[in-house]
Amino acid sequence: MIPAFKKISEEYKNYKLLLIGPNNEGYLQSKINPLIKKHNISKKVEYHGPIYGEKILKAYNDAAIFVLPSYTENFGNTVIEAMSQEVPVVISNNLDLSSLFKKHKIAKLCKCEVSSLYKSIKSVIKNKKDTAEMKKKAKKYVRDNFSSVSVLKNLHYNYSEILNKKS
Repeated sequence: MIPAFKKISEEYKNYKLLLIGPNNEGYLQSKINPLIKKHNISKKVEYHGPIYGEKILKAYNDAAIFVLPSYTENFGNTVIEAMSQEVPVVISNNLDLSSLFKKHKIAKLCKCEVSSLYKSIKSVIKNKKDTAEMKKKAKKYVRDNFSSVSVLKNLHYNYSEILNKKS
């Protein structure tokens, strides 16, 4: 993320990188901060620990893009949260739901490589019409498939199917 953002920040001067989440095992000090310093982008990067409630909603609403270039994320609630707030999403193709998101054209997918991530972020910035459409589709998809009402309906249906097969 850091080298890709460096390239973005050279082309798009007004963009900042906001890192949110826990600093597990001192990863920020041992890995991230040295990369930020190496790429000379300290003034363009902010770190906040985990945030919740109104603060996280404000962060999503202030965001131009949500990026999760994860190697291991299994579901990614934060991706769904960002989509629900109509924030365009760039995710790695390693996420469990990436093929589903690609199929429905509700997120921009990339490989966990600097050039791929950079190109995906740049595409979201440049292609405003496509990005606007993706955001609308994503919000609708989340509402239809991940809201508490839709999840409960699916759960009820699935358990009914299971119980009917046992009868």
